[in-house]
Amino acid sequence: MAFDTETHTPSSLLIGDYPVHNEAVTISGGAALIAGTLLATDGTTFQEAVTPGAFAQPIGVLAVDADASGGNVTAPAYLSGKLDEAKCTKDASFATWDIVRAALRVVAAPLFIVSLVK
Repeated sequence: MAFDTETHTPSSLLIGDYPVHNEAVTISGGAALIAGTLLATDGTTFQEAVTPGAFAQPIGVLAVDADASGGNVTAPAYLSGKLDEAKCTKDASFATWDIVRAALRVVAAPLFIVSLVK
């Protein structure tokens, strides 16, 4: 009996052993986003979280680069997990990562963005 083998290389965004959940989401057309981008949703599509506005409530983190400059694309996003703050990106409208963490707590999002630097 032959067995197939696969190599699993976890994303460098992830740290620790908190349970990870990712799923395919639709990224709104208009911009190319990089892995680690903080995402928000309007209930239908996702885009970079920017406050204030319809996409002000962060709810996920893009798992891979996604070029939606030509229209909507599907890409995996982390909706649960412990992520390295240094490898994530946020819009300047979120002045600090503490503001992002507080916003994630408001919706009880199981995302924990932490700094490895003390």
